Amino acid sequence: MRITAILDHKLRVARDELPADLRSHLVDALTIPNLAKREAEKQHQWGWEQMPDKIALYSLDGDHMVMPRGFSADFADGMYLSGHDVEWTDNRYFPTMPEIGEHPDLRPWQIPAWAAMRQFQQGIYKAPAGSGKTVTMLGLIQTLATPSLVIVNTKDILWQWQKRAREFLGADYPVGQIGDGIFEVSDYLTIATAQTLHSRFDNLEAAGFFDSEFGLVLDVHLLLAALDLEQRRLGDVDVPALDELGHLTVKEGQQQGPDVAAVDVRVGHDDHAVIAQVRAIEVVAADTGAERADQRHHFLR
Repeated sequence: MRITAILDHKLRVARDELPADLRSHLVDALTIPNLAKREAEKQHQWGWEQMPDKIALYSLDGDHMVMPRGFSADFADGMYLSGHDVEWTDNRYFPTMPEIGEHPDLRPWQIPAWAAMRQFQQGIYKAPAGSGKTVTMLGLIQTLATPSLVIVNTKDILWQWQKRAREFLGADYPVGQIGDGIFEVSDYLTIATAQTLHSRFDNLEAAGFFDSEFGLVLDVHLLLAALDLEQRRLGDVDVPALDELGHLTVKEGQQQGPDVAAVDVRVGHDDHAVIAQVRAIEVVAADTGAERADQRHHFLR
């Protein structure tokens, strides 16, 4: 049996193409513990009892089941194990602009990571503290020349990114800022605090800020914030490499150029960075000392 899966900023599958048992497995795999409730209970916050125990990472949109795009690899594996073929319709579109700014002079140990982020579509990048992960990311952002958003959790880290961007991309490189009393969006790179981005989310959405694909970098201990933003359609994680799924058939969307791909990069000050597809960057802090927000079941495993 062949199942058609549509990729845009989400993963969409017609419900009538999914057998009932597979729909049930998908629901289980995409329902995760509400870590915010656990934290609220630990802090004895008022009203924690009314918070839901579980969070659904899927929704129903008409005849389709809508899932995070980052679930695509697990979805493909599950379909394969259950004896189903998947035909992919790739409707992703990543706007590109002229490459501007200075390219950072990367150190010898940074170049393989930078190259891997462009070449491979999924992986893990490990480097010691102080090795220049931020600079490596800025080099990738400059090379890809696609709109990028960096989300941080403190004003200090926001200004650190601003300083690094000016230092390594050039004083004239257009860097916007959302946070610390500044609200300026750049077509190239915007750095935002999670708190301000959350409070201004509706305004940004109404202005079309999230309408097209863009690079996304979540820096340092943003698991709960990232989960909330994901629920509000900011982005997904763990985008699979379609060309690594050899048993799949891929159809390119009409609006997508021949050189379009995607990238998922995770960067954290605990020295972990997960790398996936090139052209848009989706980065989530990897906090190995905390309970992960993506504690979903392994689909059909």
